[in-house]
Amino acid sequence: MTSPHLIPAPPLGMPQPEDGCARLGEWLFVPPPQDDQDGRAVACLERGGEQVRLEYSSWLVADFARLIRQIESDFTRRIGARTMRPNG
Repeated sequence: MTSPHLIPAPPLGMPQPEDGCARLGEWLFVPPPQDDQDGRAVACLERGGEQVRLEYSSWLVADFARLIRQIESDFTRRIGARTMRPNG
């Protein structure tokens, strides 16, 4: 069964938003454009040729993606600090 929320993803080579994008497993979280004039743009999840609009949960998924990035960053920083210690 196909979800009514699935719409085709933009073709390859089209400009993609960079700020705030986050990989979530096989999916890519793409936040709404920052220059959204009317406030109607929503974030989406993309995978292959699929795009799922997050009309009611954009902020929740954005917060989750930010938290995951922060955890990854903290982990990388801590592991890097351990491996850089001399004689440790």
